[in-house]
Amino acid sequence: MRAALRATWILPLLCTAWACGGSVPPHLDPPPPIIDQNTAPLDATPGEWTWFDFPGTRCLDGSATGLGVNLSASSKKVAVFLMGGGACFDAATCFTVANPNGYKKPSFQNDVSSGLLSRGAFNRDDPDNPFRDWSYVFIPYCTGDVFAGDNPAGYNGFQHFGYTNMGRYLERIVPTFRDSELVVLSGSSAGGVGAAFNFDRTQEAFGDVPVFLLDDSGIVLGDSVMKPCEQQRWRDEWNLAASLPPDCADCTLPDGGGLVNLARHLAEKYPNRRMGMIASEQDSVFRLFFSYGFSADCKQLGDTPPDVFQAGVAQLRDELLAPYPNFAVYSVASTKHVYLGDTPVGRTTSGGLKLTDWLRGLVDGGADFHSVSP
Repeated sequence: MRAALRATWILPLLCTAWACGGSVPPHLDPPPPIIDQNTAPLDATPGEWTWFDFPGTRCLDGSATGLGVNLSASSKKVAVFLMGGGACFDAATCFTVANPNGYKKPSFQNDVSSGLLSRGAFNRDDPDNPFRDWSYVFIPYCTGDVFAGDNPAGYNGFQHFGYTNMGRYLERIVPTFRDSELVVLSGSSAGGVGAAFNFDRTQEAFGDVPVFLLDDSGIVLGDSVMKPCEQQRWRDEWNLAASLPPDCADCTLPDGGGLVNLARHLAEKYPNRRMGMIASEQDSVFRLFFSYGFSADCKQLGDTPPDVFQAGVAQLRDELLAPYPNFAVYSVASTKHVYLGDTPVGRTTSGGLKLTDWLRGLVDGGADFHSVSP
């Protein structure tokens, strides 16, 4: 079960701009930066992974963590990657979640030496990788709350401060890349959900520097699939009220549902920021997570009907997000969970379009960026 619930890739991207534009346009009405631009940047040797401790951050066990940086000497584009690794809201999920005992420099060094941070979208030797020349920021996952929590008293005493930690990271990330042409905020699995939850504040922090979104397999579906009772457990366990955009009224419905409306809210609020989601129509991991809502008391693993899950993906792609050309869903007829760690990156094909070409369209504004059905 640990293998089933744990997704270790964070991976990159997230693009937003006009559907077929050639260059990255500025925000129509850029908000002012909320980060002190005089904060010390993250200084590191280009082309090498470097770890930075962040005092004041907290993992599930209360220990501090940090992030890794691999700077580019040739590109002014940046990919910020949020690591995946499950979620923690009861005994079963907290047992399988990634890094419950923290994530420090030795964990990072192990991920570097194991090759985790040189595969897929991190592979600088892959000529087909749209991000090969970019600067990378790797944000590890050790809070069990899809980077959306602000709760010191979680299940069994765990601390959920993923959203709070992201605020501290932005205080150093923004000054480091204040002159960037483009920032892509991305993640896989839990990191993909976290990228969406943190997109609004990240774009605000960068001001008129465009931020794009890419969610790899962190798919939040409608209330018929992700039942309101399960959404309410997430809200209560992690205190999602602290991380949802305050201007997204439909993100919190009276019965506890509505989280799927975050995607539509972001698409409407940032019409010239390109956003993308990669989703398997039978994602084995998220079908398992969403099965809680199909149990009698919403507290046991149940069985998410395959046709219901697939219909939920289609509803998100063809109904909820269809009016927004800046938000595209690349859906695959598969049970596979997470794609951006593949080597070579984007080797999957769906609807006659290679994922790598879709990613390139997302980043560069090409015509290949559009919603894809199998």
